[in-house]
Amino acid sequence: MHNLHYKTVLAHETAKRPAFAITAELKYNETIDEQNKNIGHALDALGLDDNLGIDINFSVSNTKPVY
Repeated sequence: MHNLHYKTVLAHETAKRPAFAITAELKYNETIDEQNKNIGHALDALGLDDNLGIDINFSVSNTKPVY
């Protein structure tokens, strides 16, 4: 499996606003077709019909002071 991961901050944290970030991850699994064939194409029923996948995530974070 090969992964390419990219994350960037859309807005930095301020005193009144949390930070916002977006992450994109590209995944490529060159052996999934062979694995799917070995288990009787069970992955087809789950909608997995390609070697390539993309995950996109949004995150919000805020630092809390520790006393």
